[in-house]
Amino acid sequence: MMSNYELLLRLSQQLEAEKKPTEAGWIKLRAITFRDDTPQAIVDGARFYFFAGALHMFEHIVYADGGSDNEDEFAARMEVIRHEMLNFLAEVEARSAVTKGNA
Repeated sequence: MMSNYELLLRLSQQLEAEKKPTEAGWIKLRAITFRDDTPQAIVDGARFYFFAGALHMFEHIVYADGGSDNEDEFAARMEVIRHEMLNFLAEVEARSAVTKGNA
């Protein structure tokens, strides 16, 4: 029998195949962040805020150049976002790491 974690990861892959990358990202985050007994209201609220953040980021990327054709400026902005996301990923991985005492 598959664990809830494994089911969520499989669902995430299915959503990627259906070209729903934001929903897939949410499901991955949910899989590594929430325990199975987390109240649904908390999960639903977190999904809302995840999508709000994704929408903000999407608008930031799409409208980043402000109509400018300066590719270097756009690339620099994307590098700033990449760095910020890598830092967040490290934070998520550190929080979800199994360590002595919580295994």
